[in-house]
Amino acid sequence: MSREGARSWLGVELPKHVIYLYRDDACGYSSGTKWEEYTIYDVVKEKVEKQNRRLVEKRRFSRRVPCYIYCFYNDSWIFGGWYVYIESLYGSFGLNGKGAIGNSEKILNKLMQGYLFFDEWCEDFCKRYPRQPMGIKTKIGKRLTHCILNEYNKLISIEI
Repeated sequence: MSREGARSWLGVELPKHVIYLYRDDACGYSSGTKWEEYTIYDVVKEKVEKQNRRLVEKRRFSRRVPCYIYCFYNDSWIFGGWYVYIESLYGSFGLNGKGAIGNSEKILNKLMQGYLFFDEWCEDFCKRYPRQPMGIKTKIGKRLTHCILNEYNKLISIEI
């Protein structure tokens, strides 16, 4: 029931924040149910919930972007060893075989299909996709591929 209807039929002046009155039954004619208030606060609450639902849907996406798998061996005495990086326009993601955590372990397992040891895979990768040595990095391999990033530019997966 509108504000004007409540004034004329019920003889009640509704507060300013109440938009209209309604009954909770299906057809609205039952005399046993009580009139409920629909307020401005209910409208704002519904709009905010709708906006939040739409924002969640808009932000939930992943994209396929070009990237490089960059593998090198560092000869220095303090930080020596094999390193694997995935570099894209949206960031650089370091993967190493020594205690990889989170999603990087899954990605390393996908890269190292058919290899038992990280060092063997790195040496074979550098032989298959060689690049000129730079500084203390004596063995370097680099390959162009695609990776999948989520809405926050975090690495989800890589295509081989």
